[in-house]
Amino acid sequence: MALNLILALIVFAVFYLLILNANCNKKKYSGFVLFVFVFLEFFVYTLPLVRADRYETFKKPPFIEYLQKDKSEVFRIYGQALPGQGVMLYPNISSVFDVQDIRFLIALGVDRYFAFIKNVVGVSMDEISGVRFTGSFPLASGSRYLGLMNVKYILFPPGFGQIDMLNKIDAEKTILSEKKEFVGLSGATLKSRSMGGLMLHAPAKIEFPYIVDEKNKLLSFNYGIADSGIKGSDGVRFIASYQCAGISKEAINDLVDPQKNKKYLSWQEVQLDMSDCVGKEARVTFASEDNGNNAYDHFFVGNFRKSDEAVAYDNEISIVKNKDYFPRAFVVHRAQVTSDKDRILKILNDPNFNLRNSIIIEKNLPADKLAGFNSPETDDSNAVITDYKDEKVSILADMKNPGFLVLLDQYYPGWKAFVDGKEVEIYPADYIFRSVYLKKGSHTVKFLYDPLSYKIGKYISAAVILLIFVLLFYKKKIDIALK
Repeated sequence: MALNLILALIVFAVFYLLILNANCNKKKYSGFVLFVFVFLEFFVYTLPLVRADRYETFKKPPFIEYLQKDKSEVFRIYGQALPGQGVMLYPNISSVFDVQDIRFLIALGVDRYFAFIKNVVGVSMDEISGVRFTGSFPLASGSRYLGLMNVKYILFPPGFGQIDMLNKIDAEKTILSEKKEFVGLSGATLKSRSMGGLMLHAPAKIEFPYIVDEKNKLLSFNYGIADSGIKGSDGVRFIASYQCAGISKEAINDLVDPQKNKKYLSWQEVQLDMSDCVGKEARVTFASEDNGNNAYDHFFVGNFRKSDEAVAYDNEISIVKNKDYFPRAFVVHRAQVTSDKDRILKILNDPNFNLRNSIIIEKNLPADKLAGFNSPETDDSNAVITDYKDEKVSILADMKNPGFLVLLDQYYPGWKAFVDGKEVEIYPADYIFRSVYLKKGSHTVKFLYDPLSYKIGKYISAAVILLIFVLLFYKKKIDIALK
């Protein structure tokens, strides 16, 4: 570096002396000399610098390839993380891989969208106040509003299972053991496999409620001693049991000793079958008992999953398929009308409002249209997206009865809708989405982004470019006229 600096100073000195030479015609040669020495400086000073190796800015991880392989339909994702665990695929990065996301980062926000995710989806104000929505704060993965937003896949940290379920167990647990500090929400690693859950440093005992139904009679989870304890622990006896309506059953009684049994060098995966408690609330108990010296009894239980949860991908991250997601385009035959924002949000938050069979629009229409001309609430009507681009969406709709075609894309000025080639009105649906009314029969529907502001800007730009060419073409004549 010092040598390069000396050379650069020599170049500057030579240039300076030549310019100041009294015998030199400054006006004639100064420009040429400047060009020569700037050119030489490039070789003398710049090229010898060592440059860093190029790095692929957006290297595609394996889970992105998994998401991109699903070309069956248009869908969105949502990435969830526990505080301190890192965001699962930053939202603006997902767009690089053409993966559609409901989250955003320092975006030009639309007021309707902010109001919806805050008051309906339940996104934390700690995120929204920063003009971002990254999934840093826990959001119920079982939320029906994720389904309404066309979220087909939910991304989690590896080994964390259903995060809202873990949070619920942590919030509702009762610590039955004497040393409360031996129990806590935490993450752990065993042979490079991460898991999020509860630490039960032996001896420890907890109890928590679990509603058992036909869909959720199996509680899946993992347990084991983390890397930090496998070499020093004398082993931990893990006991899992449950009670309900007079039934008491010990389901697991396992001595976890990694030093004597190599199978415990990995997390143990089990299912707690509570079929005999269907329709009741069970009380689940987890207990860890030391087997000698408990100093290294770093025992963990976690990665909780309900039996109806479909883990689609489980590697560097976990991907859960949302079984209740809505298709991007669908048909409804019922609509309510109100233009009051607070009223709309209140209806959407009503658990009795059927999001799949009804919508809320903001323009008064004849009662017959709102009720689908007395058609059934559900039928075999369907909608298929045939072409999807940022500025254009084409849909084939087969209407068995009159109703509304709903497109789960943002309602925003500048969008136009055409049904069988004729322009029709777009109605805001559920405050943030788009909908059009369709009569019975088969229809081709196209949504086209064609804002007036864009047209005005395009024509002004074209006029300015034309004016510049005209001025360049007549430059000599203009100069003469000005002289």
